[in-house]
Amino acid sequence: MKARLLDQEGPARARAMPYVVIVTLAAVLGVIGAAVGMWSPWAALLALASPLVAGLLPTSEARRREVTLEPGPGYVDVRDAGSRSQRITAKAVEGASTARTPESVLLTLSLARRSTPLLLEVRTEAEAESLRAALGVGHDGAGAIEWRPAWSAGALSSFVGRLMLAGIGVTALVAAGDPTFLLVNAVGFLQLLAAGVALTLRGFFPRLVGVGDRPVTMSAEGIRVWRDRSWLVLPYGAVRDVVIEPHRIVFATHERIAIPRRARAWDGDGLGDDAAEALKVQVLAAAARARGHGRRKEEISSRLDVLRRDARREHPRDWLARLDALAAVLAAGGGYRAQTVDPADLWAVVEDPDADGELRAGAARVLRASGLPEARVRIDAAVAATRDELTTERMRIAVEGDVDDAGAELLELEARQVSRAARPVSRG
Repeated sequence: MKARLLDQEGPARARAMPYVVIVTLAAVLGVIGAAVGMWSPWAALLALASPLVAGLLPTSEARRREVTLEPGPGYVDVRDAGSRSQRITAKAVEGASTARTPESVLLTLSLARRSTPLLLEVRTEAEAESLRAALGVGHDGAGAIEWRPAWSAGALSSFVGRLMLAGIGVTALVAAGDPTFLLVNAVGFLQLLAAGVALTLRGFFPRLVGVGDRPVTMSAEGIRVWRDRSWLVLPYGAVRDVVIEPHRIVFATHERIAIPRRARAWDGDGLGDDAAEALKVQVLAAAARARGHGRRKEEISSRLDVLRRDARREHPRDWLARLDALAAVLAAGGGYRAQTVDPADLWAVVEDPDADGELRAGAARVLRASGLPEARVRIDAAVAATRDELTTERMRIAVEGDVDDAGAELLELEARQVSRAARPVSRG
């Protein structure tokens, strides 16, 4: 499917490419220098400083690009995206939220080992649903999403440090060709002056350089922002509007709550116009849902209570045998006074990442045992898109054919869970 992607940070290989290119170039130049007799400690120092030069290069992307998405069981492949081509796996998704606009549907993802969210924009709700199904994202989203609208203190300090150390390498190169060291002293003085100015701005005028030590976090509780030296959680229902200004973002509640914004995201921290607009859309969509607008999720778990197991009275083997009997009734098309369930409800639970893990496992067992032709493929896809390890293991065991073997595995799984829960937590 065709889509638009905004990935400010990019996958690991895109972030590593400047380092690979510059370090390789420095190594090649070093070998050539040694071969012609020009190698010196100064050249070695320059080679060591080359990764710091790479760290100063702009790697962030501020605009959306046209891409092709190919969802599969437990993943989405991003193709035709150049350096942003990648595979997004369900296991890597730590947070997700969906917003609908008149023109498109926006899916925002927080991924493991990433400091900025990734945005996928598709045309229709059906396309968005296929992406959510592939990544195991339920109707209500998942986890939390962190936005870094300003340059964090750590990022600024890192930038200044890299600038100074990279300058040492340049200074070394100048020193090799200037025995008088006059130019060397001038370069060193400019380095210290630039570092002093940057650190002074960071310490005393943070808003001027767009420094904000804390992210903006969207979670189930609301929007978490840093204000007046403390955390403040804004309930979604209290947010009336979000205003994007050149150097700040304003959340309009019963008062105006402003946080600094760095519009040019040089190295990942900061929000360009596209990313800031996406933040606004997601927050306003969450605010609308909090007020009762938007599509509501149908509650079907109460119709499937027959799938639940009484852990105190029912052995896992007996539970699986009961589910197989239910599957036989379903395969036979029901019967007079027969207890049965709707296959549509079973599929809805199996493919719902937010549903109870035991219900999902039970529904998967019934569907698999009922002999439906598409059961194996769809259940395998649902398991691949499940992030919770316990639910994944339960579903995998539940669809095994032999009730004795599956029952023994479930009993062992429960024993491991009890042992892990009873294990004392180290407070070292």
